[in-house]
Amino acid sequence: MSFDTDHPLILTASCASRMGTTAAIAGFLSAHRLYIMEMQQFDDTISQRFFVRATFCAVRGESADVATLREHFARLDQAEGMDWRIHDSTERTRVLLMVSNYDHCLEDLLYRHRIGELKMDITAIVSNHVTLQPAAAQHRIPFFHLPVTPASKAEQERRLLELIESTRTDIVVLAPATAKVLAAAKEFGGEVEVGIELRHVFDIRGEEVVQPAWRAATDER
Repeated sequence: MSFDTDHPLILTASCASRMGTTAAIAGFLSAHRLYIMEMQQFDDTISQRFFVRATFCAVRGESADVATLREHFARLDQAEGMDWRIHDSTERTRVLLMVSNYDHCLEDLLYRHRIGELKMDITAIVSNHVTLQPAAAQHRIPFFHLPVTPASKAEQERRLLELIESTRTDIVVLAPATAKVLAAAKEFGGEVEVGIELRHVFDIRGEEVVQPAWRAATDER
């Protein structure tokens, strides 16, 4: 038996921390004759949320219909209470970048995007400073300045949510200095994924990445 590894699909999900979630997902994929190419999971002890990302594919010569998989996985969701998303890896992900004053991570992402290494569409660059606006202009990417103060925080969170929705963003990538607005991005639940730090843009959430950002977001409230 061989597998169609040239056409992977991706499942991302999160739910309240509990036993059996990984087994339930693996069992679902196996029951649908889908081969797990890679699977990563992380339990965030601060939020008590469990995160998982699985890359999988069909048996070669068989098809994996995304719409049908979504319909069937929704039944599992009813039991597990997950926020989840299944998508075809050939679809370009729509990514919004949130940055502060430092440009090294942003420039690296923009370079990798320009040469085609990162197959994504950057919907916007958002910052609480104007320092990196020239970089956005150079790459012809919309730039939005949302300065955050204690007085403006609620309004800027509202504007951020509107921007995420209007640009049909799939993933929000946060620089560490912008972690304070994580609470706003989280309101979209499973509809929008949140990457915590620019240097870990597509990594599954890991302890060294998540916990400082979650603390920053929690302490800010």
